[in-house]
Amino acid sequence: MIKRGMMLLMALVLLWAAFPAFAEEEAEADLFDLFSDNGETVEWLGTAVPLTDGLLVTSADHLPEDIGCLAITDGASVWKATSVLKDRSGRMAFIFFDAGEQKPARAAWVLQNQTNFLRAEDLTARTGDVGAGRRDRAVTDLREGVWQGLPCLLVTLSDPVETGTPLLTGDGKLAGVIVAARAEGMNRYIAVTAGGIYAGLLEVADDPTADLLRKNAPEGFKVTAEGNLVTFDWSEMTLEEQEGKKAYLVVSDVRNSYLNYFPVAEIGGKQVQMLLCPGRTYLSGFVWTSGIPDTVPEEAALTVLPEAEVLTLYDFKCVTCAFAEAPAEGLKEGEAPAVTQEITEEKLRSGRMYYYSSSTYTVTEKTENDTLLIALTTPTGENYLYVSGWYYDPSLNADDTWYQPLEDMELLKELNRKGYPSGEYHVAMYVDGKLAGEFTFTLP
Repeated sequence: MIKRGMMLLMALVLLWAAFPAFAEEEAEADLFDLFSDNGETVEWLGTAVPLTDGLLVTSADHLPEDIGCLAITDGASVWKATSVLKDRSGRMAFIFFDAGEQKPARAAWVLQNQTNFLRAEDLTARTGDVGAGRRDRAVTDLREGVWQGLPCLLVTLSDPVETGTPLLTGDGKLAGVIVAARAEGMNRYIAVTAGGIYAGLLEVADDPTADLLRKNAPEGFKVTAEGNLVTFDWSEMTLEEQEGKKAYLVVSDVRNSYLNYFPVAEIGGKQVQMLLCPGRTYLSGFVWTSGIPDTVPEEAALTVLPEAEVLTLYDFKCVTCAFAEAPAEGLKEGEAPAVTQEITEEKLRSGRMYYYSSSTYTVTEKTENDTLLIALTTPTGENYLYVSGWYYDPSLNADDTWYQPLEDMELLKELNRKGYPSGEYHVAMYVDGKLAGEFTFTLP
């Protein structure tokens, strides 16, 4: 068995290399074949998808009971698996092998991190057979979803395939890996997305905040967190200029399809602070580009924020945390929106929805400079944030009620543009990094 620390390092190599093209030019991307070899008989088991040299992902359906019998081939060389780790679902398996000096003849596909804009006609499914043949199947239907807590694509194919089959974009990027069949209908499958694959790797890690994870961060770049207030500091770095390009600080939630970025020249210093969401994983570093940054830095620091503790300071109690709705004619002076448990896409698009909070606490003097973060997480794992300030006021001890139009908070801006995936949504409010309220709603 390989050590967990080495596995973590390999996981990071995967993610950092996933956005810039990292496949070797001389090797074409393709599936690896898996065999069971007990010394007497050899049996084809299925295929696995290369993520980087020495690391494959596949469905656990393919694996023999005795991992010592698992053989891996790229058509030119054969290796034995050194370790196999499964995610919490037990259906997605990561296979590690030591390629040594023998460079695999089959390269990995570049990961397609953004899947929310893909259409069925943009994708094909590449499957294999016992003769190491390859066949491409058409994707006839595509929806985003969540499976076992991981972002996934729910697909219908023109023909049946083996689990472990990759979904490929027209330009040859890896959009997902099929890990299970769906119970209803023919040729319907669940494919874990690139973000889900990375999340699965973190699941099998003992300590995702270990110092080992920081080895691929830019030298002199420091990321520290106090609660969910994260400081990015490059005061010990000298950022080289590149002709025709600007330097950007890029901060990426690994489950999101969008990036946060800041032009370094416009910051006016060598430090940036951001309120980020507890329980999420972030990559940060620098990108030089003549346009808008669209890739995660090749050298990046990993920051894993722990889940938030419940707010109990000043005997804080959440009374109501919900969405509320204003009448069609708008709110009259002194009128509050009505809390609603029935949330639909039509209502969310109406422009009449509010975030509504009511709480109690006990303070003797007014406080300031506390932070407020509202986080909306979609069924596909996308996370949208609203940042503001918070204060405690003795005059509001018994009833601190406030509400804010969702349009002003821009929590729904991207969803209104891209569409609302079906499933369960989670909304959470954090005060100084502590969980001060939460609720869920489901869109059919």
